[in-house]
Amino acid sequence: MNRAIILTVALIGLVAGNGAWERNKEYTYKLLGRTLKPSPESNNKFVGVISRAYLTIRPQSDNLLIGQISRAEYGKVNETLTEEWISNLDSRILNNWPLNKPFKVHLENGVIRSLSVDASLTNYEVNQLKVIMSQFQVDSRAQNQIQLSENQLPEKYHSTAFYKTMEPLVTGNCETVYEISAIPDYLIQAHPEWIPVPELKGAGDFIQITKSRSHVNCHETSGYLLDMAGRKDSNTNEIHLVRMNLSANHNLYVTEDRRIVVSGSLERYTIQSSVTFNKVNNVHDNRLTLTDLVNVTLESVVDTTDRSGFAPENLTNLKNTGNLVYTFDLEASIAPTKSNPQQLLLSTTPTNDTNITETWSSCWTAFPSAGSICKNNFSPEYSSVNTRSCGFLGLGKQALCKLYFPGCVATPCYSVFIHHTELCGYAFGNEYPRTKGGFDDCAPGFYRARCCTEQSTLS
Repeated sequence: MNRAIILTVALIGLVAGNGAWERNKEYTYKLLGRTLKPSPESNNKFVGVISRAYLTIRPQSDNLLIGQISRAEYGKVNETLTEEWISNLDSRILNNWPLNKPFKVHLENGVIRSLSVDASLTNYEVNQLKVIMSQFQVDSRAQNQIQLSENQLPEKYHSTAFYKTMEPLVTGNCETVYEISAIPDYLIQAHPEWIPVPELKGAGDFIQITKSRSHVNCHETSGYLLDMAGRKDSNTNEIHLVRMNLSANHNLYVTEDRRIVVSGSLERYTIQSSVTFNKVNNVHDNRLTLTDLVNVTLESVVDTTDRSGFAPENLTNLKNTGNLVYTFDLEASIAPTKSNPQQLLLSTTPTNDTNITETWSSCWTAFPSAGSICKNNFSPEYSSVNTRSCGFLGLGKQALCKLYFPGCVATPCYSVFIHHTELCGYAFGNEYPRTKGGFDDCAPGFYRARCCTEQSTLS
């Protein structure tokens, strides 16, 4: 087989590309967030934090984005809030939010698989980045789908779909219901804030992607709501307002609803806005315990084809922090006590400890390989140590997954004509030079590899 044919076959696995991001473009988004809980002083008064920032995203390839936060600020809330809380935000901002170091976002066919951040960031600052990037997690191709008969998967040239996925976001690795539909004209006219840059529609549509989930259908429950800027302050006892062990506290019920509006098609689109609303209620009396809102809107898309020095500097001292699920800093934690039952969060993203407790995956019917189940259910850092049957008539498979490869990522699917030891170089250059196995969850004739840094593997 000549070289041209091999190259053509090899590129087949890259045709899908990234739905949301186009090379030689720079995307700027405005972020607004609030985390509130009712004040004990009054039924209509809230305490908490509000925050705002700007995010710039620069696609470097189909598998890599460079992100950077700027102009980030936050302030305390201790007042009666109305619908004008966003318009009055300027008067409440009190402090700068030191989170301006560039970071990398690793993609797989448009889905965010992991983040690499500056090694100097604290665990809490890493989780703030995960909060922000969770707003951009769109599985428009149902890659993480749960196999169900009622699923209506996305089809080319169509803007309607319904399916369930097992999706890792900052609030946990949870069952997520996707509902996708074109937005009718009357809603577009009624909500211009949904589509801040309408000229990017082109020949496509304005499409609404709604995602809903609750913490009762999770394989990893982070116990962490979207606290964008909680801080310890000498004038208040409010420290990380939403730090609570949701898995242990069965009196709390958490729901998460997200509306993402895109322009274009499900194959190639621009994220115009993303709004996430979380609510924590007491199961016994339905009393509101906490609410959280994050609002992301597109400010601009700039062509960078003729710009030199486009990629930001200082991207050498990075560490891979795994998927978007909240990472709990075990070393800084204190064991929970009867007097302080909310001190400890459930650890959802493992540390570099090979003795970490194994975790069973959900029940899969699509992937026969146990290693591929661990990768898709958690991240490429996991490997299988055991399996068992599950589901209807025992036809499904669960894998017992354990962290063996911290900081490693997976390539996209490449043709088997490319030797497996070359895949990491194709996908990531010299960033992840070591190949540590791979996964067979690609189409027949294609394969993906696990790629690691020189320091990232434990075995």
